[in-house]
Amino acid sequence: MAKLEEYRDFKNKGQFFADCECINDTTKLREVFGKLKSVKGKQYLFRGVTEAKYKLYSSGQREYIQNEYQLLNIDYQTFMQSLLNNLMIDADWMAYHNVAKIQVNASYGFTYLQHYGTPTPYIDFTTDVLVALFFCCHNLHFIPSNNEIDNYLSLYYVEKDNIGYIVDKYNREFGRNRNDKEPYQQRAKDDNFPNLSFLYLQKLGVFYVDNERKRGDFGNKRLIFRMPNRNMLAQNGVLIYNADDNNPLEKISSFRNKIHCLNIHKSLCDYIMDIYSKKGITHEKLFPNEFQIAQKVYSDFKRTLPK
Repeated sequence: MAKLEEYRDFKNKGQFFADCECINDTTKLREVFGKLKSVKGKQYLFRGVTEAKYKLYSSGQREYIQNEYQLLNIDYQTFMQSLLNNLMIDADWMAYHNVAKIQVNASYGFTYLQHYGTPTPYIDFTTDVLVALFFCCHNLHFIPSNNEIDNYLSLYYVEKDNIGYIVDKYNREFGRNRNDKEPYQQRAKDDNFPNLSFLYLQKLGVFYVDNERKRGDFGNKRLIFRMPNRNMLAQNGVLIYNADDNNPLEKISSFRNKIHCLNIHKSLCDYIMDIYSKKGITHEKLFPNEFQIAQKVYSDFKRTLPK
């Protein structure tokens, strides 16, 4: 199994980001968070990771690279399309969506697979910095290292206005404008699975989807995305799609030097956990458990019974 490339040091990492700042004390941490919250008129997408040395690969890229599928003459597009095809022919999955009258497509399928741990070309972000801080510390194990970068976790953020090209590219590729009379479904009619094809996503290159269904042409047409799980709602989640088989998000031209990176010393993790836990950010909140919710309904009733 091949090893994923990692950053050797902050100098090596910094060339791909808008900035690559290291934070070693709570005073600086409070100052930075204060600035993020006080900026008016800007909306950010955040991502938190436990290791600063990790590159921003999608789960699909990690599986493809580590398992060296290219040595088996399997290209990345074939790998991703095969996952969608296998989902599409699952009779129970399709029966449920047919009964529920939910139209499925490639983005919907990948979002579903992402939720249940299957490799996809998506990478998770959130609009809530506190949620990103949770993932900075989630399952973190800190063993001090002589290699400086090993001692840091990372909080990434990118301004949404800096990725406004996403909707434009979607409109441009598929002619989603008032003058175009050819519906997208007609263009995809030759695909084996026209509503669940990785091929049209490939043409987009990079885009993001979120849990808001009304977002101009992008959301209202629902050709690209409909949210299929509760985790995205709970986490204020968004997904950024990367069509590349090998380059992490920060090396893609549309994102290079646009993503900000805060490298925070892992010794500050307890302080970070205190920040988000005081705001009600817990594992149970971010990962709703259907069984526990159902059981709580009855236990809440029993608490109302006369003593």
